[in-house]
Amino acid sequence: TGTVPTRLKELIIVRTSQLNETPYCLNSHTRLARKLGWTDDQLTNLADWPGRDDFTPAEKAALRLAETVTRDAHSLSDEQFRGCGFSASKTAALRDIALHRLNGTVPTRRAAARMSDAALIERLCTVRGVGRWSAEVVRMRHFGHLDVWPAGDLGLQRGVQRLLGLGARPDAGSCRAFAAGLGDQAAVLCFYIWADSGRPD
Repeated sequence: TGTVPTRLKELIIVRTSQLNETPYCLNSHTRLARKLGWTDDQLTNLADWPGRDDFTPAEKAALRLAETVTRDAHSLSDEQFRGCGFSASKTAALRDIALHRLNGTVPTRRAAARMSDAALIERLCTVRGVGRWSAEVVRMRHFGHLDVWPAGDLGLQRGVQRLLGLGARPDAGSCRAFAAGLGDQAAVLCFYIWADSGRPD
């Protein structure tokens, strides 16, 4: 996402959140997209983008790619992925994510609700390229778990440093101790700290 403008990236996330039916992500990123200049009409009726004239050819190409990958990453060739700037490693990761979603390794929201946090993280970490940090963010953004505090995230650590006026960035253990007792408010504070750090995601 480093080469994709933030405004377009938020539009893509809104569309993929619509397709994945993830209300938590959809609501938060719709708010961000509005702040970046997308209109309510564009966002509410985003599924109609092919026939609209208020999206540029580049924006339509990005939306087409996002929809294709979200629905079935295996339908794209390696050449098509390369043409969009994906390395061989990222292409393999996307294909693996799609495969694990289809075979049930990546659970549905209903199935995830019946799993322990540890079991869900362990399951997600079997996907290529997904480590604990990624699994925790998926718990927050996709499954809507609000008790998550990804203490190993450098942006979060810097935010806690700034919030508490510390002279040095706290390590993961100190950052985790700061959030002890927050419960279902942990992810809320995390999102605020990320936003204050200029990180819209």
